[in-house]
Amino acid sequence: MTEMAFALDGLYAAGWWPSVGDDCRRSADDRWIPSASTIYNAFAAAQIELRIVTPVSGHPITIRWNTPGRGPCTITARDPDVALIMAYTQIFAASPVAVLQD
Repeated sequence: MTEMAFALDGLYAAGWWPSVGDDCRRSADDRWIPSASTIYNAFAAAQIELRIVTPVSGHPITIRWNTPGRGPCTITARDPDVALIMAYTQIFAASPVAVLQD
């Protein structure tokens, strides 16, 4: 399983499905992937600031943020797109929208 497939499995398991107007693309296995701008907009709408740390070599990338009620969160992945999706999964799963979709 690729790192992207793993990240998408988690996102879909959290109940995510693209909304009308979401900027998305298709993965190699034909699943929807939210664009980086969609993910950044979701964090901005939740008033959560992302801190992205990329070492000189470029791999792995670490994303850090702090959420009310959950505290500091960190995701590390080899691919920046995968790291963003994994971070997005965390805030999506904790959002009222995800709860309503159950």
